[in-house]
Amino acid sequence: MPLSDPHQQRVAIWGAGREGLAAYHWLRSRHPDAPLALWDENPEALEQAVLEQDAALERTLLRKEQPLPEADWVIKSPGISLYQPRIEHAIATGTHFTSGSNLWRRLRPDVPVIAVTGTKGKSTSAALLAHLLNALGQKTILAGNIGQPLLETRDAQAAWWVVELSSYQLADLDWSAETALLLNLQQEHLDWHGSLQRYQQDKLRIFAADQLRIHPLDFKPLPLTGGQWLAYGHKDQVHLQDGSFFLGHERLYPADILPLPGPHNRHNACAILTLLHALGVDLHSVASALETFRGLPHRLETVCERDGIRWINDSIATTPEASLAALAAMDKRPVVMMVGGHDRGLDWSTFLRATKMERQLHLLALPDSGHRLAELMAAVQHPVPVERVDDLETAVSRARILLSEGGIGLLSPGAPSYGQYSNYEQRGQAFAQLACGKVTRDGC
Repeated sequence: MPLSDPHQQRVAIWGAGREGLAAYHWLRSRHPDAPLALWDENPEALEQAVLEQDAALERTLLRKEQPLPEADWVIKSPGISLYQPRIEHAIATGTHFTSGSNLWRRLRPDVPVIAVTGTKGKSTSAALLAHLLNALGQKTILAGNIGQPLLETRDAQAAWWVVELSSYQLADLDWSAETALLLNLQQEHLDWHGSLQRYQQDKLRIFAADQLRIHPLDFKPLPLTGGQWLAYGHKDQVHLQDGSFFLGHERLYPADILPLPGPHNRHNACAILTLLHALGVDLHSVASALETFRGLPHRLETVCERDGIRWINDSIATTPEASLAALAAMDKRPVVMMVGGHDRGLDWSTFLRATKMERQLHLLALPDSGHRLAELMAAVQHPVPVERVDDLETAVSRARILLSEGGIGLLSPGAPSYGQYSNYEQRGQAFAQLACGKVTRDGC
């Protein structure tokens, strides 16, 4: 059902962040004087100048758990959980919900889309894919969860749209891409989705009939008609062998051609190369572009090296599995690892098992999940030393004392930053400032 004319029905935008503002500007471009509503839980978000100047905009401070105001249509921002009783009640009483991503696809139904998702690595992988396509001379727009809302690209022209989709965006997506890539599927965002099962179900909405579908080697394809399933890492597709990327039996180039640390980045590169090969790209033609790819901030980002100590910002790591992947990228060097943040009750058992033999690891446990991890380690007499600290400043100071030349101070929290920081970017910036007296290159 298409979104109705706001002159005829009540239309509300829920969320005044970048996604909500993209929807607002799109609506205003079509209906300059129509009555609109904007809801947000943050009073400062509602006080942005562009909104205050709009006399036809009704701004509502929406408290948590407060019943939703009446509306015929609500354009919901992705960060707002779809699984709330007040949304269920609104739907039952006739309110229609949609998203900026859904509105964009109705505007641009024919542009070729490659959709990318995964519990971890999706932003870097989507950026790498766009980088390689652009290097081939195929103009590519990178949008979605990576930071640019799709509605901001509504008038753009390109050969490809590489769209990173989070589980939040997939939960109510009402269209499918021609090509879909799933990198991995772990535990994440259980507070938003309500359960691991529903999180996984929402993630798998990226797959549909009649697609080119790229998936991990251990993933069992779904019963979908048409299209093609390709497992990256399979011996017939792009895989790692003897320190090199191979396509079937053909050696392509050494794995270290990709200037990103960690086995997980190389595995994800296998997924991207498998996808490109399926699209008909000669993989030898992207070798030089692989060499020039620069990773994204807050993802195993070396922020400085001082007194022989390397400080690495991996603030994006919000699950125990992501922290484990970061540790695997440290090349067996002595590591003081700062872990912990908002506690969503995720399972640390795999992390505990995998780190039992780490003889050069020291953990600094931050509240709240880090403190729970410290309790778990004490209960099983885990051999890795762990210390509780109260904040990141104390953690960095303690790490500086514990480390000697050749060591690594690693922030890889395995948890979101809610509570002490508003997001992972702010946490990463704080770490870079404390460790190096500088900001990271995203400039936040």
